[in-house]
Amino acid sequence: QNSKGGTDFWIVKVDSIGNKKWDKIIGGSSTETLNSMIKTADNGYLLGGHSTSDISGDKSQNSIGIYDYWVVKIDSIGNKLWDKTFGGRAADILLSVIQTTDKGYLLGGYSQSNISGDKSQNSLNNSADYWIVKIDSIGNKIWDKTFGGDDDELFSSIHQTTDKGYLLCGHSMSKISGDKSQNVLGVNYFDFWIVKIDSIGNKLWDKVFGGSWNDELYSIIPDYNDGFILSGVSNSYITRDKSQYPIGNSVDYWIVKIDSKGDILWDKTIGGSNIENYSSISLTKDSSYILFGTSRSNISGNKTQD
Repeated sequence: QNSKGGTDFWIVKVDSIGNKKWDKIIGGSSTETLNSMIKTADNGYLLGGHSTSDISGDKSQNSIGIYDYWVVKIDSIGNKLWDKTFGGRAADILLSVIQTTDKGYLLGGYSQSNISGDKSQNSLNNSADYWIVKIDSIGNKIWDKTFGGDDDELFSSIHQTTDKGYLLCGHSMSKISGDKSQNVLGVNYFDFWIVKIDSIGNKLWDKVFGGSWNDELYSIIPDYNDGFILSGVSNSYITRDKSQYPIGNSVDYWIVKIDSKGDILWDKTIGGSNIENYSSISLTKDSSYILFGTSRSNISGNKTQD
């Protein structure tokens, strides 16, 4: 299919050995960026990203601000079932979608919008904040919540917990303010920041993890013992929560194990003498973890190949 505008979502279905079965272009007359996709309980898919398009192509609602959250539900062979636009008057960037136990969905990203459109709370200090939107199974908004402090918070991912609440993760530069209960650890740098909320979006607690320099949290997964693994990148020295030096004074993978209450159990720095950019993590059947990303390092540190 031809492009429908600037950039579009492009979905390709392949079989178990990589042969293409079908592909779909989904978009409007302007720019769409796909950031998250999940398989849903009905064997379809929910696509999540952000859009600048007005009504056109697959876009059934006009743009609200600079960028808006845009979610598209498709069936098992890629046919569009519905789409929904959520946003305020500024930039709203959707980065993660999950299906919830009630068969609805939770959308997570960051927003710079004040009260406008679907945004029911102002931005804290006119900065980027976590913005969470709960929708039902057909895309109707149920509630939205904004979490942040006096500086930027950049959201990464969500996990639903066994108590039907949620853990929100990303990184923050804020001091104690707004929803931030702990100061930033590195001046003008990010720290890991997680926020625990209940099933209707009320904040229960928040935790900061980091060292003296830059620490960026990209994903959270549960382990086998009711705890969680936080994973991202860091170039912090041994300070506060960082128990190991960066390898080669560069950016490395940084892994933090926490219990169900958010207390740190251990951390590990993994990398080589050059830059490692973390991407994702997977839990294996033997209770181990596989970390994925990119590296510029030759043999050094944890790197066994040039």
